[in-house]
Amino acid sequence: METLFRAFMLIFLSFVLVSWSAPVPDGKDISPSRTEIEDQLAKNYLKAFYNMSSRSIGRSANSAFTEKIKEMQQFFGLNVTGTLDNKTLAVMKSSRCGVPDVGNYNLMDTNLKWENNVITYRLVNYTPDLQPAEVDKAIASALGVWSSASPLKFSKIDSGIADIMISFASGDHQDPYPFDGPGKTLAHAYYPGSGIGGDAHFDEDETWSISAKAINLFLVAAHEFGHSLGLSHSSDPSALMYPTYHYADTANYKLPEDDMKGIQALYGIPTAATTVASTTTAQTKTTTKGNQPSPTQTTAATSARARSETTTKANEACRDNMSIDAAFVLGDQIYLITNGTVWVKQPSKTVVKSSVQTLWKNMPTPIDAAYALPAQNSVVLFKGRQYWAFRGNALRYGYPKDISNYKLPSSVKKIDAVENFPQTRKIDFFVEDKYYRFNDVKYTIDKTSPIAESYPGLGKKVDAAFQLNGFLFVTSGATLFKYDYRINKVVENWNIKAWIGC
Repeated sequence: METLFRAFMLIFLSFVLVSWSAPVPDGKDISPSRTEIEDQLAKNYLKAFYNMSSRSIGRSANSAFTEKIKEMQQFFGLNVTGTLDNKTLAVMKSSRCGVPDVGNYNLMDTNLKWENNVITYRLVNYTPDLQPAEVDKAIASALGVWSSASPLKFSKIDSGIADIMISFASGDHQDPYPFDGPGKTLAHAYYPGSGIGGDAHFDEDETWSISAKAINLFLVAAHEFGHSLGLSHSSDPSALMYPTYHYADTANYKLPEDDMKGIQALYGIPTAATTVASTTTAQTKTTTKGNQPSPTQTTAATSARARSETTTKANEACRDNMSIDAAFVLGDQIYLITNGTVWVKQPSKTVVKSSVQTLWKNMPTPIDAAYALPAQNSVVLFKGRQYWAFRGNALRYGYPKDISNYKLPSSVKKIDAVENFPQTRKIDFFVEDKYYRFNDVKYTIDKTSPIAESYPGLGKKVDAAFQLNGFLFVTSGATLFKYDYRINKVVENWNIKAWIGC
């Protein structure tokens, strides 16, 4: 009986072992394929940095997944194919900044800046990878990159709350954006603001250095402090604010032109007394924007968005009998475009002078009309029968397009002015002595009417239009009109040059 039992057990165990070691039917491997892994990598990447919906995971030619790949390829200057080729995957696998590449910044975002030009900073702790003196020097040098190109001064404090609180941490470090281990997100920083605003966090899981070995603290810190001062990412690979990390010679490092334009658009040109100071007096954070900002995580990042050419005195930005080709409001700034020049009127009443090519590269001039899409951080520019949509200074994928998409008749060869009404989903197109009202819900023209009848007092022709503080502002020739919708009447008018502040 015992012999029979032993024989039975041997047969049973043999069956179990064979079952465990048997291959999956049809020879299929249960591990994910390389294509599946790449798809998941791309999906996660595009969700994080290009606002791709969780439902957009297919790879068909017409899928949102493909379109988002194209958008990413365009931003990085890759061949726009919509496929996960080797170069695209290489960028996706690179250490990079956690802030989205598109749709997360405004043009000339001067509402995200420090109110004072003396900015305090404090090192909360130090990385064990370097001596404290080496960290202090790298941080001071990184701040010096920005003070050398602007009127900003930086003052180090050793206790209390500084404008820029600097710390090294790993994993979950008591903010909404935990670090992810070595070689991915290297650091992140927050735009100017109260609370966590302006602060810079560095991933302690990285190996920090002051040379080309490992991750250079000076280069990453200089990039992060660009965010702390209000700059967003640049698509210029040579810029410090470019999203991905690359080593550059740190000896006598000079701020690239793209970044210099960006910081000077926010704070102006440097003064003779600009230095990196040192003090032990604690200060309170003060900015022009009180809301707590979102972080701009950067993993191996370098570079800032160029926003304007130079800050000028108002009388340098104006001329007698000037007229405006196009205008729009984005944030709290008014953009006035004529020929290839752009004037940005700020809340402080100063005027920043820039150019179309600086803000919107390769946009043909002169621009006929423009309107803003604040919710998308975008601007739409018109010339002839075409229109271009830019998010920041990056042309959105698929543009330019024909104005027939707005259901305008083929007889319309150019648009004189346009104004967007987001609350009602209507867009008014001014063409010669009439206007067309486009319904953005039904995609139809709801109304066509002479300008003089629907907007009494504005005359027969409109050059540019924008909304501000509940009023419609319209330019015609050298005159700016303020129109009150409630009473259908012009309530005030100015000479454009005088209104700008000449």
